[in-house]
Amino acid sequence: MNKNKTGFFDTIWPKLNTKKDSIATLRNCQIISFYLAASYLLNFYFIYSYGESLWTAEATGNFDGLFFLFFTALFVWLGFRIRQNKFGSVPYISAWCIIECILTTMYAPQGLVIRLIAAAISVSCLRAWFFQRKFK
Repeated sequence: MNKNKTGFFDTIWPKLNTKKDSIATLRNCQIISFYLAASYLLNFYFIYSYGESLWTAEATGNFDGLFFLFFTALFVWLGFRIRQNKFGSVPYISAWCIIECILTTMYAPQGLVIRLIAAAISVSCLRAWFFQRKFK
């Protein structure tokens, strides 16, 4: 049996025993960053195609579309920075994802399971970031 094989639940809530474990968990934050970028890109598409976002049925203006486009680019950039082992933005991305999961669930409860998985990965990334701080 291969001991290095990780499963789905090990990605969501990994065990943190060594510095290598924490770095692997911190790299999971790029999943969260790309998830947020995809969410904002999807909202950008719906605003310019249908005039409303996924969370509200109200007509939105150009500012909302530019807001979603800016944050799409920001989270893609931060995701690639995490891929290069630059973990300074991990607590901010994780906190942003947790807050967004709570707020978007209040407005649109569809997709609750995906948001719960994203929030659990965000909490595990925060755990790894604090664990990594012990080694500095």
